Amino acid sequence: MNYRTITQEDVYQQMATLAADAMNPIGGAVSLAELAIILKTTREQVKEHLSTLLLDDIVNVEHFNLSTEEDCSPPYWGYFLTEKGKDTDAYREAVKKEEKLLMECFGVS
Repeated sequence: MNYRTITQEDVYQQMATLAADAMNPIGGAVSLAELAIILKTTREQVKEHLSTLLLDDIVNVEHFNLSTEEDCSPPYWGYFLTEKGKDTDAYREAVKKEEKLLMECFGVS
């Protein structure tokens, strides 16, 4: 498989898009492995860039309990944007795109 070479900005842009997604039940949190798949790259590259974003307080990581009464799931470790990470033009633009999509599809924002 051919993997893409990515930048920290690629990781941040994808995180901003996921955080703006109104349909995401855990607020845009994504695992390292899922982010690597989305970006068509290696986990190592994603981990390197996420580590920098963590140090800069742009993203945080925590576990989410996705279990329901009917289903017992293991904890889900997800990275998500912090308030500092959301205080950017890229995030605000992603939110505008999401609101436009919701308005076009469902007539709501």
